[in-house]
Amino acid sequence: MDTVRGEKPKVYKQILILLLDAVFIALGIVLGVMMRYGGSAYSWQLLRVVRFSPVVISVDLIMLALLGTYSVRWRYADMRDMLRIIVAFGIATGVNLLINRVFHARSPRLVIGLDGILSMLMIVFSRYSWILIQDRLLTDKAQKH
Repeated sequence: MDTVRGEKPKVYKQILILLLDAVFIALGIVLGVMMRYGGSAYSWQLLRVVRFSPVVISVDLIMLALLGTYSVRWRYADMRDMLRIIVAFGIATGVNLLINRVFHARSPRLVIGLDGILSMLMIVFSRYSWILIQDRLLTDKAQKH
């Protein structure tokens, strides 16, 4: 779903969504580290993850953009759009694991995998909760009139 009736999504909304996605991906990394190491993460383990996190965030955002998730008007999103997000994070996680392996980044593979899963869940939840909120607001507005 690119546009509705020739309307283009506003650029500032797309930038806001992109920044929100970057925050969710970074949060996924933090939660992945917390789930993997709990309170016993050593500084060298965290340093590896922190050094590799710009790569993870970049690859995830690029994959989301390549699969067209930023050209969707989320008010009219459907299950195909959710599938795009799932596929994007599946491919991005595979690419991140491959980059980690090839360049010997030594970032924990479990943290990269957890980040992919958690980030995907947070982004899907944010998109579809926005749709539910919009539907509720429009329903309330229609009932008042």
